[in-house]
Amino acid sequence: MSTTLRQLLAGSGLRLEPPAVEGESRKSRERWPWIVAIATTALVLGGGIAVLASVSRVRVEAEVTLDPKGAQRLSVRCTRCSDGLQVTVGDHSAQLASGRATLTLSPELPAGQRALDLTLGGSSQQLLARVCARIVPDLAPLKRQPPVLGILVEALPDSAVVIDGRSVSLDASGRGSLELALASALKGSASARTELVQSIPFRISGGSCPEQRGAVSLRLGVVRLDVRAPGERIVVDGDSFLLAGTTEPGALVTVEGRGLTVDPAGRFLQRMTISAPGRRTITVRADLSGLAPRLVERQIERVADAWAHANQSATGAVRSWSELSSPAAERAAAAVSGTVARTDTRDAVVSVLWLDVDDCTAPPCVARVVYPGRYDARPGQRVLALGALGLPSSDAAGHPVAELVAEQIALRPVEGGAR
Repeated sequence: MSTTLRQLLAGSGLRLEPPAVEGESRKSRERWPWIVAIATTALVLGGGIAVLASVSRVRVEAEVTLDPKGAQRLSVRCTRCSDGLQVTVGDHSAQLASGRATLTLSPELPAGQRALDLTLGGSSQQLLARVCARIVPDLAPLKRQPPVLGILVEALPDSAVVIDGRSVSLDASGRGSLELALASALKGSASARTELVQSIPFRISGGSCPEQRGAVSLRLGVVRLDVRAPGERIVVDGDSFLLAGTTEPGALVTVEGRGLTVDPAGRFLQRMTISAPGRRTITVRADLSGLAPRLVERQIERVADAWAHANQSATGAVRSWSELSSPAAERAAAAVSGTVARTDTRDAVVSVLWLDVDDCTAPPCVARVVYPGRYDARPGQRVLALGALGLPSSDAAGHPVAELVAEQIALRPVEGGAR
């Protein structure tokens, strides 16, 4: 018998006795290996029983809930575990303190009973964790018109879920959804990419999980879309107007669902038609994968007689030079009547007219009229421009220059109807 076997048996309290009689029968000798086997088996089983008893005293439980920011967090509880023992799930670790540890889950898990691979003090094991809830933004509805943000919710079927103050119905599997309107947050021309930040409150209660409440923080980039022409509102007397602007390379630009040609640098320029007199609002939209869309609205009005319409609209507007050149009149609705002194363009899409203002008692009285679009005018022509005043500037000699962003420029007809 080996020394190791003797030591093991000695520790078990069993004894091995050699045959007492030299001439003992062959049958008795044949029983000897079986006695050794039985003793060894008893020792091994006895050791196994001791190990199982030791493990049974350590109980590990895991539960996944939502933190106040709506992210999943794993709570691990281990009875009879030593403080400082490290718990690891994926790339996240934490140490036990008073038998508990909390760590972030990534990627997140669907709600329900889920198998979880966990390392406890260097020993890997798989636990069945109860996942109470999951809240996931759904970007697919952003492609709709108007765009909306989807919120997907998963919870235990007997839970009560409230998102953004609205109750969410769950199906038999514990899934539900909600849509949030975003159009107002995505509107307006922008020369740079912006970020949409939303805080969406939630409360999940009932069932076998603790109450969870907080606010999901959503940060989403919004594609750049800068519509340079037309302005927010324009009045035309023809059957077309210029639509021009810039966006991000690769973006899709549409007007009322109709795609525009965008060059590799993100620029677009197209003549749009307006078939009959009347007022309408168009929506220019830019979409780019991974970002929220941007929408820019423009109001277009076609009139039969631009001069008559301009004079009628000028009622009540600022017109005198003293008011036109006053900083106090910034943003005021104004009507500037004068003679074209010279013209200029910006990037071939914005027209600039320099006018010698009518009824000037102390020359020079000069107004710079900026029109977001193309307007063909020649020096010497008389026009009436309507729009909003900006802060006045000054020329090289220090004389004030009135600034107007125009929504309509009407050419004064000459006798005989010629222009």
